[in-house]
Amino acid sequence: MAPKFSDEQDEILVEEVAKHPLLWQLSHPKYKDQQVKDNVWAEVAAKVGKPDGQALVQAIGKPTRAKSFGDLADVFNASVFSHFNEHCSRDDVVSDRYRITPIKSGTQERREGRVRSIRRKIDRREIPLPANWKQFMDLPENKANLTKFISNQMMLEAKKSRPTCELITAGGFEETTKVASSQGSDVEQNHTKSSYEEADTRIILHAKAAYMDGYERILVSCRDTDVLVLLTHFAGQLSGELWMRTGTRQERRYVAVHDIQLTPTMQSNILVYHAVTGFNTVSQPSGHGKKDDMEGIPATRSIA
Repeated sequence: MAPKFSDEQDEILVEEVAKHPLLWQLSHPKYKDQQVKDNVWAEVAAKVGKPDGQALVQAIGKPTRAKSFGDLADVFNASVFSHFNEHCSRDDVVSDRYRITPIKSGTQERREGRVRSIRRKIDRREIPLPANWKQFMDLPENKANLTKFISNQMMLEAKKSRPTCELITAGGFEETTKVASSQGSDVEQNHTKSSYEEADTRIILHAKAAYMDGYERILVSCRDTDVLVLLTHFAGQLSGELWMRTGTRQERRYVAVHDIQLTPTMQSNILVYHAVTGFNTVSQPSGHGKKDDMEGIPATRSIA
């Protein structure tokens, strides 16, 4: 099943699509220009974003004029490499890892009443895209294989067209803990090696590694509250100047995480409070909302 966007990401998606009438207005002169629409969808996907590569693949989907997985990789790379500029010389792309369940996919699909997905091996750029993209992405094996293909394509393109910049990626390889650098750096020995499945958590490891490599300013670009809470908790162990970029291009917001003032107790316990009051699957425990519970942190001396 494809990963779901948060409520905030849904709002951003609606907002971004509304800004581009050519995507939905039949009378627009560019409505039938699929190449232009594909480029716009790639921009929208990058803005909606989530701090992992697979989510960007899901957001981009199947570009209309893309015929092969190589074409899809080109659209993905264009979005990633747009981050490089005179102020950014390193870009870490972290993907979720997919654990294949022991139950055979076909058996599980029959139990759930779903149409059986077809396993597609992606080992060449010329492999054609499937006609039914959703059905293709429903199979965990396909998502894992696609992530691996995209990761390898990013590395090849970065070495070819961005020789002065460093692209680091993790989560998309068969080796669970593998981390790759376009410049051949031994990044696996610098805190990024991890078997965690979720990209949100491993972002912290990559931020730590960048700090240890001498980067004085780190910018995490995402719109995920979970990541902000993690950055706040670990801020003292990361770069002296730590930012989180959120919002849209028209209303860009930068959160100075290094300036967030919390008592040692609040900073130590914020992950626990977020888990029971602010996590995606948790609503209002005992009738108290997130704001009320967070305001009660100063009065709490310990958490059992």
